[in-house]
Amino acid sequence: MWKIVLIAVIFIQNSLQTENFSITKQNHIFKDDSGIFKDSSYFIDVQRGDNIKRYRLKDNSHERFIDKSLVNYCQRPAKCQQLNYTSCMDTKLPYFSSTLNLTRVTNQEEVQMNLQLYNFARFVPMCWPVIQPFLCAWFMPRCENDTVYLPSKVMCKSTLKPCKIFYELIDLYPNCDDESLFPPACKNDILELKFNNTELCMEPLVKTDQVDSFHPDIEGCGLSCKDAYYTNNEHKQIHKLVGYCVLICIILTLFTVITFLIDWKTANKYPALAIFYVNICFLVSYSGWMIQFLGTETREDIVCKKDGTLRKSEPSATENLSCVIVFVMVYYFLIAGLVWFVIFTYCWHMSSLQALGNNTNFV
Repeated sequence: MWKIVLIAVIFIQNSLQTENFSITKQNHIFKDDSGIFKDSSYFIDVQRGDNIKRYRLKDNSHERFIDKSLVNYCQRPAKCQQLNYTSCMDTKLPYFSSTLNLTRVTNQEEVQMNLQLYNFARFVPMCWPVIQPFLCAWFMPRCENDTVYLPSKVMCKSTLKPCKIFYELIDLYPNCDDESLFPPACKNDILELKFNNTELCMEPLVKTDQVDSFHPDIEGCGLSCKDAYYTNNEHKQIHKLVGYCVLICIILTLFTVITFLIDWKTANKYPALAIFYVNICFLVSYSGWMIQFLGTETREDIVCKKDGTLRKSEPSATENLSCVIVFVMVYYFLIAGLVWFVIFTYCWHMSSLQALGNNTNFV
């Protein structure tokens, strides 16, 4: 810490024209024309007249760093009018006059209608936090003394990727390359407002943080593991049908296994022994199907991830092994049963040839 203070003292001595300064440690996201820069460092903000420069202090040296978005407001002449609505996207604005010159609307009622249309962006979780301040700076910008404060190109372009699917559905796509509306680097007080960033997903999508579960062009939402083409009642009917069929199969295979065990001494011979192993494998496979009926939440635990999306790329470190266990029981033992069935047919074929050969010799 003393090294930072020493650097600050030397810096102040070399800046005799400085009016005021401050030293802070911040976790910042800097935005400029080149993109977004994230860092956690000590900073010195130096003000000379109306100009502000920011210097970053890191390790044993200092690196001059100017964040253009903190320097100046971008303005242009516009016709101001008193706001009839003092809130934007359910957030109170810190000013009372605006302009309609940045959009093609003709009155404030149309502005509110357009903002209501954009409310559906809340169903695109990654879009909702970035589009709210941009819409307010675009549709309801601050306007004083017939001068409007413009949103920056960074604010506009930051919405293009996360809001792509939403922009494609409406006819209000912003032209971020129009520098008369969106200059390259501007400060805007709307970025300091606290908006309601509660994110939702429209059914049949559910919220998820798993990137591999994201629905195309809707980051933050994934397809629910419950098939949206069927109603809850239809799902219940299908589950009952599966349950009844599996139960009948288990009873039949179990009966066959018990029959073999009762007369094991005489039944322990090929090809009859292969039938026993076929039924053992099918019994385990059918038991895997029946696990989902052990409890009300068991089925979802097997089929769905914790966030309600469909399981993919299993096994994963963040999920339990119930899906893997059921997979092994159902598919591995099903294939094993089919292999034993092939062995049974081969043994039966060889036994038939042997019996046929003996009969020929006897004749």
